[in-house]
Amino acid sequence: SPGVFAMKVFNDGSGEKLYAAGRVGSIGGVNGMIARWNGTAWQPVGAGITAAQTFSDIEAMAIHNDGTGEKIYVGGYDLRVGAVTTSVARWSGTAWTPVGQYLGGRTTALASFDDGNGAQLYNAGTAQPGINYIARLNGNQWTIVDGGVGQPGGPPWPSTFGLCNWQGKLYIGG
Repeated sequence: SPGVFAMKVFNDGSGEKLYAAGRVGSIGGVNGMIARWNGTAWQPVGAGITAAQTFSDIEAMAIHNDGTGEKIYVGGYDLRVGAVTTSVARWSGTAWTPVGQYLGGRTTALASFDDGNGAQLYNAGTAQPGINYIARLNGNQWTIVDGGVGQPGGPPWPSTFGLCNWQGKLYIGG
């Protein structure tokens, strides 16, 4: 069941483009799970991100400044960056890099949020009991935010599908 699940407009230094990703083998003839539209044609985004499994997909995108400038981050299910399987990857403008430890499950939402200590990247998902379904990137490690949602080891086994930075607060839904 191919489909596009996430889109963002982003300028990686080569001009503003529309990035689209999902559970696809190609977009507009560009192989991989992600491509960008320059206004007239689809382009590859580096060597791309490929599927580690049949149902691998990209479900979330966020623009985040990691201290070295804005980058686009993607999250999903069993993403392959080179030989590494990851839950989240970052595009530097020239290459993809795995971000944080592999979480299993699906990363369904990413958001950049400043809680007063500088902007940080947040991750929400489903089937990720190791982070209690909500985590913040510290260094290159995902850590549970405020105990997470649900209970460690469940039940219940909640799923989180949305993160929204609005009026100085981070909202989560699922």
